[in-house]
Amino acid sequence: MCEFNATPAWIMLYLGRPRYPNTRMKKILLLALATSFALLNAAQAIPFISVVRPASWTLANQGQINFDSSLPSGVFISTNGDQYTGVRDGSLGLNPGISAPPPGDTSNYYTVGAYGTATFSFTSTQDSLSFLWGSIDAYNVLQFSLGDGPITTILGSQIPDFAGLQTADGAARVTFTNLLFDHVTFSNSPNIYAFEFDDINTTAVSVPDGGSTLTLLGLALTGIAVARRKMSALVA
Repeated sequence: MCEFNATPAWIMLYLGRPRYPNTRMKKILLLALATSFALLNAAQAIPFISVVRPASWTLANQGQINFDSSLPSGVFISTNGDQYTGVRDGSLGLNPGISAPPPGDTSNYYTVGAYGTATFSFTSTQDSLSFLWGSIDAYNVLQFSLGDGPITTILGSQIPDFAGLQTADGAARVTFTNLLFDHVTFSNSPNIYAFEFDDINTTAVSVPDGGSTLTLLGLALTGIAVARRKMSALVA
């Protein structure tokens, strides 16, 4: 029978052989390290994606971020690119060759032009994102990141049963879970018009913000080094 030790070998080597009297400190530091690695793994995990078709969702003004009122506290938008990136009035209908509101949405919605990007930044770490995706096009791109960590990229072509139609059949409320992020960027690749969306909802979690996961890991390693020097002095 083979047993698997979940503690990475390099950690065990760094902690040293079990010749020190203070094993409680080791357990605490191992727990800190395990927590750090769990957070890193969550930030890099493959998101779960769920799609709800039109018959089951309510249109406009169902999101924390709905573009008809001020942004919630702790949320910021930065844009880059063309003049067609920004909030548009859904009651104006189709803007030929440029954008179209989510089907039935006569409220304000957001559109990202062919050469634009829109990044939503959060002051606290989030673990889910849900929004009304106007027409799920293969070239629509979502990028999630936590602090300076790796970027998780989702393409419209990865959404189950995407259609890319400017009708109710091509729209859906899409939810992403099993990830940690404090930035999400909407764009298009290749540069084709457009990425339209509305009614964004996110869920905040009580974990360190931004790059603090790496900071926690660094502190844990520093703590191990200090503890080992102290214990070495005791047995010297």
